[in-house]
Amino acid sequence: MQLVFTSSEALISRLIRKITKSEVSHVALRLSLEEVIVFLHADVGGVQVSPEDQFYRGRTLRYAFAFKEPVSPKQAVEYIGDRYDYSGLVWNLFRIAGKWLGYSWKRPLQSPHSVVCSEFIARLALPSFVGLDPESTSPQDLLEICKKAPELIPVPLPIE
Repeated sequence: MQLVFTSSEALISRLIRKITKSEVSHVALRLSLEEVIVFLHADVGGVQVSPEDQFYRGRTLRYAFAFKEPVSPKQAVEYIGDRYDYSGLVWNLFRIAGKWLGYSWKRPLQSPHSVVCSEFIARLALPSFVGLDPESTSPQDLLEICKKAPELIPVPLPIE
């Protein structure tokens, strides 16, 4: 199992990267199921499993990290079918933009059953993610943590 970070030229990806001052806009789990590569991620439509060719359609792989020790995807699988948090995405972008102006807000409506990609990954309780607020974590936040996480190893690109 690996964590992968991507970007795309889609409007929402460009907006996320601009507002978060990031080079990535999406994060997902890469799994091998019976030697078939699939991705478990929160995207338009909710938390889903996507085959490799569908996942990379329009996306560019930027970073990948492997776990030093085997990790069970059980907790992540429990999120399959949860809704995508459209309002949370908009609110987080608004909140981050507000930081530029010196304002700080908490998200008023939080739902544990609707998530954005970074929130989904942050909820997986990896040791380096302890203490994170999943509701206000961006893909770039997770990337910076992963670069320093002792339980992860950077994977050279392209991954196989």
